[in-house]
Amino acid sequence: HDPLALGIPEHAITFALLSMKDAAVLPSGDVLAPTGKELLQVAVAGMIPFVGFGVTDNALMIICGEAIEEFLGQRLGMSTMAAAAWGNLLSDVAGVFLGGTVQQVALRVGAVEPVLTHAQKALPQTVQWKLVGEAMGV
Repeated sequence: HDPLALGIPEHAITFALLSMKDAAVLPSGDVLAPTGKELLQVAVAGMIPFVGFGVTDNALMIICGEAIEEFLGQRLGMSTMAAAAWGNLLSDVAGVFLGGTVQQVALRVGAVEPVLTHAQKALPQTVQWKLVGEAMGV
């Protein structure tokens, strides 16, 4: 049965899952490492948004840089590099405003991290897998 279809709020389901995952702390105080599948999910969930961001950022940078060079470059005596820098600035500003949209699209295509405790997320191997995924996405 789907708990959401039964009317159970999503936050209650997440809380229940996190409570069960607290079993990831061993009696010795050590944290149970995420499985290989969970680490791969962390990497993929980190990668997908960065692919979207990289595509939009670079496309906007090229379009804005070209437009600035074409329309202002000759009139203001602006170099190609200056136009590229202004294009980069505009694409970065647009990226700030588009970040939420890119994240929503990423979630729709499956960029969902596995349910891990805070302690598991803080493990060096989990952080490394996330960083590798993000770097691959860029």
